[in-house]
Amino acid sequence: METFIDRLRVELETDEGRVESIYLDHLNLPTFGIGHLIKDDDPEYGQPVGTPVSPQRVVECFEQDIRVTIMDCKKIFDDWDAMKEEVKLIETSPPTVPVPREAVVALSILPL
Repeated sequence: METFIDRLRVELETDEGRVESIYLDHLNLPTFGIGHLIKDDDPEYGQPVGTPVSPQRVVECFEQDIRVTIMDCKKIFDDWDAMKEEVKLIETSPPTVPVPREAVVALSILPL
């Protein structure tokens, strides 16, 4: 059964892309997968740009990263668990344009 995190991953892969090798992001920081910033405790740390990363590792890091994002969203939005999935997808996606809280609230009360 497809989960919220599966749907979010597919949406972000479509919107942001998925790279199965190490690359430098817009801030010149080593990254791979679906925007996973390589940290010093990652096995990929210190590997050169272009080093391949397995599809399984990409999904593993995405799931770790998104769990942190969801925990942060729950701290910010006390009604997170009651929000519609469409709103959660907006809130957990990297913003291209800032989404005002009022717009998120308006979306959360719209019928499906």
